[in-house]
Parts: sequence; structure tokens; C-alpha cells
Amino acid sequence: MTTGGTDLTAEQPGERRAEAAAERIRLFHARHVVLRAGVVVVLAGIALTVITAATMPDPVQQPIDDRWLSWMVDIRWGPLTALAKAMSFIGGPTVTLPLRIGICVLLVSRRQWLRLSSFVAAVVTSELCIGPIKAIVERPRPTDGLVATSGWSFPSGHATAAAVTAMGLVIVLTGPGRRRIHWFVAATVFAATMAVSRTYLGVHWLSDVVAGACFGIGWALVWPTSLETSRDAYYAWRDGRLRDADLRPPEAVTADGGSPPAAGSGGAGDHDPG
Repeated sequence: MTTGGTDLTAEQPGERRAEAAAERIRLFHARHVVLRAGVVVVLAGIALTVITAATMPDPVQQPIDDRWLSWMVDIRWGPLTALAKAMSFIGGPTVTLPLRIGICVLLVSRRQWLRLSSFVAAVVTSELCIGPIKAIVERPRPTDGLVATSGWSFPSGHATAAAVTAMGLVIVLTGPGRRRIHWFVAATVFAATMAVSRTYLGVHWLSDVVAGACFGIGWALVWPTSLETSRDAYYAWRDGRLRDADLRPPEAVTADGGSPPAAGSGGAGDHDPG
């Protein structure tokens, strides 16, 4: 549609700039694929939780957990123990809390609100999964652990925190592309090392850390993809309303500044010819 030689349906420079800006801050290219993957991972953690809680005090996966713990005890070695204890410290609140706060401050300074809200939501949701689930499942920890612990065993708080923090940092600090894939690999290695270290130290069962990693990774993927989808849906709705307003024909104006009478309505000079 054209008005006065201007095509109102053509993309305007402001729209192109807005779309280019949105593309620069896009978190994912295959967003819906990542969202589905995150949901599947969270559901896997929920399924493992339900199975464990329903079969307590002798969970169905206990033979696998026992075998894994026995193997961890068999391979204990001084340098590995030192590394596992270092990972235990890194995964604790002494390190993770200041790190998370620092990332939030950085994102605020950059005014990257979508990334900030995604990171905060993922961290808060994953942390909320730990305490209530521990209280519901009430699974005892393995005996004779190498570090001091407290509370129930399932799920592993360290595994959850390591996974959501590492994956969350990669998502909010890198853009889509090959470089992010490299960082995702590094984050996966870190999260896996943290999970294994908890079983090596004898303070968690294997299924504890698997469930914790599922919650951490899953929420780290679900929140940014869902929030980005909601943001784009809102922009599409808003731009559609603005475009409809631009395409609406202007109202005619009479010489005295008023609107002309509607068709079929009587004017000042009208009279009944009968």
C-alpha cells in the first residue's frame, strides 16, 4: 500500500535497525531445539527424583550406586584426593556466591537485561530444587566421606550449582557460534568433574550427582530460551499493532477543521423533498 508515494508496507529503516539489534543480542540460533533439550533434561531429573523417593529406603538404583562408590574408593590416590577437595571448595558458596554476584553486576553494567534475568532465574530455580527435594527424599549419605558435610544426600547441591553456574556463564557471556561450542565443552567438563569429585570423596551417590546435574543444566537452558521466545513474541505483537496503526487510512478533514458527515447522514442544507 502506498500513500503519497510512500510504501507503508515496506520495511522502514527503524525496523531494520531494531531487527539487526535483536539479532546481535540473540542468545541462540536453534532456540526451540535448545528449549526442548532443556525441558528433557529437567524432566530426567524429575523422573530420577520420583523413582528415588518412591523406592526409598532402598532405591532401585542402589546397586549401581554401590558399585560406583566402590570403584571410587578403589582408585583413591593422594593427588586425586587433593584435586577432589579443591573442587569441593570451588563448588561451595565461598566461591560460587561472589562469582554469581559479579556476573550479575557485569550484566547490569552492560544493560543486558535478558541475559541477567535468564541467569538469575536459572540459578534461583535450580537452588530451590535442592532443599525441598532433599527434605522429601531423605536419602542418607554414604558413610566415611573424606570431607565434612551436612544434610541429606539427594540431589547433590555441588553438582547442581556447578552445572547451572558453568552453563549459565557460557550462555550469558558468549554469543551463538563455534566459540560458544568450545566453551560449552569446557563447562561440561567442569560440571562432570565436580559431579565425579563428590562421589570420589564419598559424600554423594552417583544418582545424587546425576540428578543435580540434570537440574542445573536443564534450568540453565530452559530459562534463557523461554524468556527470549517470550521477548520476541512480545516484539512481534507490538510491531504488528504499530504497523496496523501506520496502515490505517488517515481521517479526512473538512475546510472548517471538522470531520465530514458520515454517508447517509443529514447535513445542514438537507431537506425533505416530500
